[in-house]
Amino acid sequence: PMDLKRGVDIAVKAAIEDAGLSFGDIDGMVCHPIGGVSMLTPSTVSELMGLKLNFAEVVDLGGATGAGMIWRAVAAIEAGMCQAVVCITGSSRRPRAPRTGGAKTAGGWSMPDRSAFSEFEVPYGNVGANVGYAMIANRYLHEYGATPEQLAKVAVHQRDNANQNPDAIFYGQPITVDDVLSSPMIADPLHMLEIVMPAGGAAALVVVGPELAERLPQRPAWLLGAGEQVTHKTITYAPSLTDTAIQASARRA
Repeated sequence: PMDLKRGVDIAVKAAIEDAGLSFGDIDGMVCHPIGGVSMLTPSTVSELMGLKLNFAEVVDLGGATGAGMIWRAVAAIEAGMCQAVVCITGSSRRPRAPRTGGAKTAGGWSMPDRSAFSEFEVPYGNVGANVGYAMIANRYLHEYGATPEQLAKVAVHQRDNANQNPDAIFYGQPITVDDVLSSPMIADPLHMLEIVMPAGGAAALVVVGPELAERLPQRPAWLLGAGEQVTHKTITYAPSLTDTAIQASARRA
């Protein structure tokens, strides 16, 4: 959608200007698959913005995409591929059109989705993030003897954090444990105020090497370590519902 492309454009410009750089300084890009761009996302975005890239990468790790982008940008800089990398994510709030055939390939023809997710999960309704999160929450409550009130505190604290930002969607609207537990049940045991909220927008940041960072006006945030592990796509194939890949990733970081 054009509004998404415009949002990405605004985010990239803002990030580059905030870093004290010009478009000519950017020679690397890491981006997420962007709605409305069927293929060659880095090429499409760089063409739109007039960027000349020495390094281009697409990262698709769900909610971990942002973190995955950062260390890849650093690795590219340390390998001498580029000196300044813009990392971009963007999504639209518009509902996606239902898939009628399959994924479009580079040749333009449609290929049926034969993944385990499509064949064994989708027909039974195991789609979207909230189903998996509900299964995790149920197992956690059972295994550790936690209470719904304790679980609700997570949403309360997240809203408190959001209320520190005047630009947050729910700024000035704190919630309580009672608010959470009295909101409609969506995916047992998760209530409406505990589930993933659809949101649209774009975000961008710039990663540079140490030599360039020392010459820029902003105080840099240094990457001291990173870790990554991928174990599954859908919750059905998770090795455990209570021990996640975050453990291994955190140790490596």
